[in-house]
Amino acid sequence: MPLSFRRSLPIAGVTVLMTAALALADIPAGAAPHVRPETRDARQLLDQLTTRSITARSLVDRLDDSDVVVYVRHRVFTVSTLDGRIGFLQSTQPSRYLIVELACGRPQLDQLVTLGHELQHAVEIAGADAVVDARSLAAFYSSIGERTSSIREAQTFETSAARDISVQIRHELLGTAVRTTHERH
Repeated sequence: MPLSFRRSLPIAGVTVLMTAALALADIPAGAAPHVRPETRDARQLLDQLTTRSITARSLVDRLDDSDVVVYVRHRVFTVSTLDGRIGFLQSTQPSRYLIVELACGRPQLDQLVTLGHELQHAVEIAGADAVVDARSLAAFYSSIGERTSSIREAQTFETSAARDISVQIRHELLGTAVRTTHERH
């Protein structure tokens, strides 16, 4: 190994440790949260959502009580109609890891609602112990949701619970009442 490369290894190690320390500095004291934004923008979005929506706060609390860890990040999608998605990263006992990706460049209200929608999907997955990889995730959503894509390689699904959560959270964010089926006319 060249001497110059060996000298750079400690510097790279310090950089990794400093990056990890900075990331941990954003995590509140106590148990590590199960919803983990990867950037300051994603952290601000999650904080705003959980401050303004009791429904979203409840979803995060449910995830904190589960074996599911959810990373949240923004990304550019090649499909312009896609606002967000959730995917399976890995399963290493005792935890399962998911990633929520939110479309960049959307209005803030839409990003907030989409994050809540995807957190509902994470709660659905947390309640299904058999979901441990991408294949079991697709099988799970085939059984509880409806398929929204016709391309085999890019299977996408939707659930009525996630649609309902989107409506509920949008109403909470806008400060409007939601009429439920339990109300009398």
